[in-house]
Order: sequence, then structure tokens, then C-alpha cells
Amino acid sequence: MAKPSHLGSPVWSADGKRLAWVAGTGQGANGRVWVANADGSHAHTITRPIDALEQVAWLPNGDLVYDANFVLWRLRPNGHVRRIGTVADMSFVAEPSGRYVATTEPSCPSCLGTALVTDLRTRRSFSTSRDGDDVQVAFSPDGSQLVIERRTCTGERVESCGPTSLWVERVGTQQPRLLSKSFSGYCLGWSPDGRTLSYVREASRSGVGPLSLQTMPASGGRAAVLYRAVGDVQTAGLSCPSWSPDSGRLAAIDRKGGVVVIDAHSGRQQSRSDSLVYVTGLAWTRDSKSVLVAGSDCRSLWQIDAATGDAKRLRGC
Repeated sequence: MAKPSHLGSPVWSADGKRLAWVAGTGQGANGRVWVANADGSHAHTITRPIDALEQVAWLPNGDLVYDANFVLWRLRPNGHVRRIGTVADMSFVAEPSGRYVATTEPSCPSCLGTALVTDLRTRRSFSTSRDGDDVQVAFSPDGSQLVIERRTCTGERVESCGPTSLWVERVGTQQPRLLSKSFSGYCLGWSPDGRTLSYVREASRSGVGPLSLQTMPASGGRAAVLYRAVGDVQTAGLSCPSWSPDSGRLAAIDRKGGVVVIDAHSGRQQSRSDSLVYVTGLAWTRDSKSVLVAGSDCRSLWQIDAATGDAKRLRGC
């Protein structure tokens, strides 16, 4: 079997004892889901080659969910696969208890679309409220609510839409509540303690200037800049930040693939790891002390100490 040239979407199992990630050679239908012990040992694939494999998530009962070619699949640890249904986007967000997943993008670039939520128990799908075009969503930690970035529209096409706003809606109710009339950002996240929303924002609508990590109260209120990337948007990328399980810190991929850990209250940079390149994903350990990092260079998995930035290679050359 060819060695994978791309490795990403690292995730921990709910009990913290196993890892999973996606990897592929970049040559046709060669994506696979891999699993390993927490220390990276006994790594092996549990799927046949998959076309357009993008993402994997681990459910609390030990099953995995992945999407490929706009189809959502449920994967048992023994390799048995069951189709859940068709999704409109090539990525999804999973609700922490493992009951729901949600996608947002419509099937055509200029069409409007609401978020689609799928119940993994029943495989039934339903939409959020039909008050505009849903751009992105994130689940609350208890899975009962969605925060939604939404454009208000006057017609049936994207061209009729105005600026975006931020809403929160209880899952299955189609009754949204406005959090912010004006919103501009990406990578929506919700802290595990349920108190804070996070997102990445460009300095201007034209895309010029540095990116910043911002937070706001989950109940609504004023947003605050927590961290600014070094350089402008062309040289200082800032990935979707990941919350530590204790809600005390966020980790993000910043500037040429470096991993930065930021205090969630003060915005102070606590550690940085710049020696890694081509970082493709990250995930916190359950104890909030370290971050699992995936990289395409040598198909590597690293574990980074959140306090010091010291990196330990778990897998790769």
C-alpha cells in the first residue's frame, strides 16, 4: 500500500485512549481512516480506499463518522460502514454527545441554504429556521443549541442577501434568537463551559491586514480581540482555534504552520511551536495539558506540551 502523503483531521476518542485521523496518497480514491493507541502505536487503517475523504469525528460510543463525496457515513471500529445520508457540504460539525451532526453549504454556489442537522440515532435530517442563508454553525457543549452565522435575504439567490448576523437556535425548534446584528468572521466555536463564542476575523472586509482571534459572551454582548496574528492576511494565516476541555486556553495554527497556545481570558500567548511545518490539524488531550498536531511533512503526528511548546513525535519520520 502506498504511504499517505496527506494526514489531517486528528481526533481523540471520548475516553482519550485512541486516536483517529484521515490520510491519503493524493492519487484517486486513496483516502483512509486510521486509528491508533494514544501514544501513536499500533496505527492501522480500518477502511478501504475512499474517494474525496475530508474529515472524521469520533462518537462517544466508539463509532466514527466521516464524510466523502457529499455523503455522511457511520464507521464501526471493526470496519463496518453504514450510510447515514447525503449532505450538502464537504465538512461537518459534530455535537459533543454524538447525537447530531450539521452541515451548511447549499448544493449550488449562488443558491441559498439553511443548516441541515442530521440525527444519528434515527438518520432523520431537518433544517434550521428559514430566515436567510446560513453560512456556518457550531453546537453548544450540551448539544441543545446551534449558533448560526446567517445572511438576511430578500430573494431566492445569494445576490439578494445583505450583511451577516449571528443567531442562536435550540436544535429542532426553528426559533432563532438574535445575538449580534453585525458579524464578520469564520471558524465559529463554542467553549466547553458554554460561556464563550470564538471566531477568526479579518482586519477589514477587503481582506487587508492581520487576522485576529475574537471572543464574545455566548449570551450576546460586545466582542473582544483576544489575539492578533503577526503580519498581514497574506503571510499570517490563523486556523480555526480549538478550545481546551477546561475552557482555559485555545490553540491555533499561526504563521507558517506554527502552533500557538493562548490564554482564553487574558489573550496572553502561553507557548509556541514553530519547528513544525505543513500542520493540517490539531486536537486537545482530555486533561488540557497538551495538543495533538497532524502534519503532512513525513505524515507526522506530534504531541505538544501546552505550557512549554515542547513537541514529542508520536508518528512519522
